[in-house]
Amino acid sequence: MRLEYSFDGPSLLGTGGAIIRALPLLGDAFYVLYGDSYLPVDYRAAGERFLRSGRLGLMTVFENRGLYDASNVWLEEARSGVRQEAPPRRDAPH
Repeated sequence: MRLEYSFDGPSLLGTGGAIIRALPLLGDAFYVLYGDSYLPVDYRAAGERFLRSGRLGLMTVFENRGLYDASNVWLEEARSGVRQEAPPRRDAPH
């Protein structure tokens, strides 16, 4: 096995900054896994689906249903997104 890593430097860069810094070490397609949790999914199937999709990225999420912490991903019809705060209540005025 050959292992390479990219060090953040004196300041933590966060996930996005760390990925940007590591880009010279990465290939055209790569996985980013959240290290604090493990999802029992077929990573090979997810990777193959991503490669077939022709899209820039694929996100696999766990449907938390509020069991462990506030969910930070919303899905609605054909749209999806990542939120940084609680979603608006459906009964709240727009």
